[in-house]
Amino acid sequence: HNYFDSNQYVQAVEAYDKALELDGNDPNVLTDQGVMFRKLGWYDRAVQNFRKANQLNSLHTQSLYNLGIVYRYDLNDFEKAIEAWEKFLSIAPPGPSA
Repeated sequence: HNYFDSNQYVQAVEAYDKALELDGNDPNVLTDQGVMFRKLGWYDRAVQNFRKANQLNSLHTQSLYNLGIVYRYDLNDFEKAIEAWEKFLSIAPPGPSA
């Protein structure tokens, strides 16, 4: 998380690659790496990570939220953004992020 928190995107991606070699089925690591992919402008890779994280855990709200962000703000695919956020809202606990 040090690279993530200090905006060292490439180093963060590499560190997450190493973590995923140990456990490629961790939706939190996949989502954090997806956020770094987005910061680097690698939107397709970000989408891939967020989708995989959600496939591994269909209740993983952060992957859905971030998927919607990429679709809406980076890929301008409003339909897919709405789809991701509707799924997010259907499973997210009530609160400010909803």
